[in-house]
Amino acid sequence: MLLSGCRVLSKGNPHFLVDLVKAGAQNAKTIIYLARDTTTRNPIDNLCLDTLATVASLASLLEERRRNDLRQTLVISGPPHTLPENEWVNQLRNDTYAEANGQLVLGSVIGQRGHWLAAQCVLQPGLGKVFSHLIEQTRDSSEFYVLHNVANLAGKRHGEIRRMFPEDVVCGYMPGHSTSSDDAAASQIRAMPLNVPPILNPKDNYVMKDSDGIIVIGDDDISGPQDGAADDAAWNETKEVVIIQPGSQERFQLIMASLTEFGGYGTCVTVVDEKQPEGLETYVSEKFGTPRFVEGSISSRDALVEAGILQCDSVLLCANDDADHGDTDPKSHDSRMLAAVSLLVMLRQGHQGATTEGSAKPMHIVSIVNYPETAAALAVIVSSSGAPISVDALIPDHLVGGMLAQVAAQPSLNRVLTQILMTSEDSEIYLRDTRHYPVDRDSSATFGELEEAARIRGETAIGFVSGDTGNLIIAGPRSQPVNLISDRLVVLSQR
Repeated sequence: MLLSGCRVLSKGNPHFLVDLVKAGAQNAKTIIYLARDTTTRNPIDNLCLDTLATVASLASLLEERRRNDLRQTLVISGPPHTLPENEWVNQLRNDTYAEANGQLVLGSVIGQRGHWLAAQCVLQPGLGKVFSHLIEQTRDSSEFYVLHNVANLAGKRHGEIRRMFPEDVVCGYMPGHSTSSDDAAASQIRAMPLNVPPILNPKDNYVMKDSDGIIVIGDDDISGPQDGAADDAAWNETKEVVIIQPGSQERFQLIMASLTEFGGYGTCVTVVDEKQPEGLETYVSEKFGTPRFVEGSISSRDALVEAGILQCDSVLLCANDDADHGDTDPKSHDSRMLAAVSLLVMLRQGHQGATTEGSAKPMHIVSIVNYPETAAALAVIVSSSGAPISVDALIPDHLVGGMLAQVAAQPSLNRVLTQILMTSEDSEIYLRDTRHYPVDRDSSATFGELEEAARIRGETAIGFVSGDTGNLIIAGPRSQPVNLISDRLVVLSQR
């Protein structure tokens, strides 16, 4: 879903009615408000006041739209530490903007937490590619959609409905999406709170309700419904993780919170930095044991070796990549990432060159970069090394832009993306070994056969990663062959 028809106002104030009118805010179907970060002493209070002023100004422009029963959606994006789910924001959502027939969505939580996603990618090599494919906006990628006018499917079971979409993946339902044309019913659904969670990866016996929307993954041309149509395997979770120079205290806490949320039991965490992060000892748990600290930096060979870089499973490479350490230039940051990955590859190459053939252990590197050219260069560095090393280079701006575009077009997707990417309370995305799925084949099966096998395990298969080429296929044809020896299945699962 690519957004078009944008207007640009070179200069103006979002609180000022004249500037909003010049930008055509009163006629817009969707408005994205990029709340600016602030360095003042009370950033939360100031941002809430700014947000209140902007929403109040927009609401005053919507009286005519309300009379004509035309809705407007406002997506607010801002740094998570300055945009809390507090009583002021809830007041805005439920009263001020709703009275003007508007819908307010906090679309910032995912987009501003690049290191939260990066920590998840450390635990599952290749997960960054899945995130980028589903969130970033390209003409060739598959995305989440919520289908509305599907009342004819109400009363059917999930097992039947998912088979009616031959070219798309049905992964759940969105409660509270009216499929009726009755004005009273539509008004009641519209008044439902926006925090009603989606139903993801339901059991096949789940019965779709009249007010449910269907959550699917597909391309821009959703085919629509067509008539007719196990033992738990061990999760190959990362055991040894090295975090190199996490940066600010806030970022360190975010990374550790994500690892705590999504990491499996037995995960060992080692932090390499010039100074021990505050509160490191508080993350001692049955899941992690005791996190280790090694004093040093990305250029400290002895420190990296002591941290276990020669044997670890994954590396989260931060290298003090924020303004707290005097670096605000994105090109300088990317240059440092290129140098850092090169150093890690050389260390690992030298170590594995001295080991016996066949005993080399894979290592996965996760880094956050600013430019796609840097991501491409990192891929070349890793692939040309000849060692079993892989890399996920996340580009936050691309993730933010893609997320905001999807949420702006379909506000309810904010709940879907938040639940999948930001919490472990329900279904999450996993990459599974295809050999663990019960299909009556030796080396190859179709995606459709694996999709049915995944349902036996209570999972929803949404695609697979080729072990030969590394290509990611999301919501591909059910007849597409999958290599059971080398390919990995991408699923929604409760672990």
